[in-house]
Amino acid sequence: MLVIAVAAAALFLGRSLFSSGTGQRVTVPDVVGMNIDQAQRALEAEGLKLGAQTPQTSDEPEDTVLAQDPEADTQLAVGQAVTVTVSAGTQQTQVPPLEGLTNLDDVRTALQDAKLELGNVKQVESSQPEGIVLNQNPAAFTTVDVG
Repeated sequence: MLVIAVAAAALFLGRSLFSSGTGQRVTVPDVVGMNIDQAQRALEAEGLKLGAQTPQTSDEPEDTVLAQDPEADTQLAVGQAVTVTVSAGTQQTQVPPLEGLTNLDDVRTALQDAKLELGNVKQVESSQPEGIVLNQNPAAFTTVDVG
């Protein structure tokens, strides 16, 4: 009888000292699509913590949760953390000056260096040498979304 009491006490003491919480498990909520504040509140409502937040360029508004780990509907112990990937918003760049360039390859290179793509090219009558860029839209040094 004494051996059983000592074993039970040791088991209880071990769980008390080395347990990472109550052992209660909860279902991870789906926080994808929420902003970071909403996600944190949703996780805390279930007894979970917001873990690491990894920023990623996205078309989604800044601070929108794009992904989570573990996924929604997974069982986690109370107090555990859910890591998220969060939108850093769209990446932006400045339009390079193209007016005066005389070679379409130079125009493409300048745009690629700025992480932009060449749009429509329209040829017009001019007294300038053939192939020279007369104007551009958007204007040079305008801030635009990458692409």
